[in-house]
Amino acid sequence: MLKTSAFIWFDRETLLPQQITLTETDKPSGSITPSDKIDSHAYPIQLTYLAEGNANILFRITSAPNHQTPARNQSLTDLDHSLEFRPDDFLLRLHKNKPFIASAKDQFSFYETKIVPLFDRFELVDRLLVRVNRHVLLALNERLVQMDVLSRTGGLKRDGDVIDDKDGYGFLVRDMSPLRKRDLHEGTNEALNGIESYGSSIQKVGGGGGGEGVWLEIKPKWLISSPDIDGLIEKDKIRQCQTCASRARKSRINCENKEERGGRETHGFCPLALLLNVNDDDPWSEEKEKWLAAIKILFKDKNATEDDIRAMSWLVKSKLRPVLEKIRNYQKKFTTVNLQMMNADLSNMTEEYLLARTLRDCAIFLRTSTSLSDVKSENVNVDARIADLDAKMLTVEKGKYWRDTEKILVNEGWYECRETGNLDTDSVCVLSSHSPTQ
Repeated sequence: MLKTSAFIWFDRETLLPQQITLTETDKPSGSITPSDKIDSHAYPIQLTYLAEGNANILFRITSAPNHQTPARNQSLTDLDHSLEFRPDDFLLRLHKNKPFIASAKDQFSFYETKIVPLFDRFELVDRLLVRVNRHVLLALNERLVQMDVLSRTGGLKRDGDVIDDKDGYGFLVRDMSPLRKRDLHEGTNEALNGIESYGSSIQKVGGGGGGEGVWLEIKPKWLISSPDIDGLIEKDKIRQCQTCASRARKSRINCENKEERGGRETHGFCPLALLLNVNDDDPWSEEKEKWLAAIKILFKDKNATEDDIRAMSWLVKSKLRPVLEKIRNYQKKFTTVNLQMMNADLSNMTEEYLLARTLRDCAIFLRTSTSLSDVKSENVNVDARIADLDAKMLTVEKGKYWRDTEKILVNEGWYECRETGNLDTDSVCVLSSHSPTQ
């Protein structure tokens, strides 16, 4: 993987990262060393492409070769008496050069004023605003172009997007990947073999004598019945949430197009099920069945024992559910005015509704440093944090897309389960039993 050598500069008083600059050898032609100086200390790093979404690109930060890296239980302060920040615990996130994406400084302002007051800090994935000099952005874009060339010869496939090289800022976000995975050698079979996958959602991390842990990522979407179908369908006819309805429609399309294995896509869990108030010792009920179905679908491990299921159930209820409940309550609070109440040009769009949309599209990470059998032990490190909490930039096109999505699901009968046929997805959704968790 192509790497870019750089420095992170730390302020000597605050001990926080201030800016990122390139090393002399990696400067692209024509770049200019910034004239602004800060009282800081430089720490050499390398930046490597990790992943990207529609709006942002993530780069992994690693210590430069031949540079002493602090041990996992040692801060940089112990080495050079000026730093308390482990660069390889963070990722560099830079936004793409697209017109609908807000600048990093505007995103930071939104995050600090609108998101942080809603949650405790320990519930949020840490993010730090950092200056990124333009020659760093230009160099990373050169790497992306090189990757696009490689993709045409069988390498990593990308869509050709590049970073906005004029912004001048980016985010350092805490790396929420599995704890053990980051200790393995990146880009080798060891890194791949160290992960035993439970599917797309849960991974059990082990190997190397360091024990094993659990890692989970979910995208909850709406944790209430979709607020944007008011007036389009009678409430007592709703038998699926938007997530289950959308999944059912996609499954039917995939079946018809024979794009999935066997012509069918396996359905996922209903996010509302993770909010059901059930206990392991409760007698059988429809709610308990849906709860256990969600846990098992998350697991996707044929060898999972009853003890595994109980431990994961406890982990989700005790660590994940409090965060989900907050998100659900805020979604409900901020959608008293929904799309159906707004003008065609969205001129009366509310800030609260856009905030609810941000909370709909977030991701939640849960990870432990111990195996499932030990998660109930004292002093176990369990992280449950929310990420992807970016402001929504309103456009008429985006509002039309949101409206059209709902109209398709309503008109084709997916909310009422009139079109699910033999996929039986309606039996998964919590709303099918007319006991919505809202």
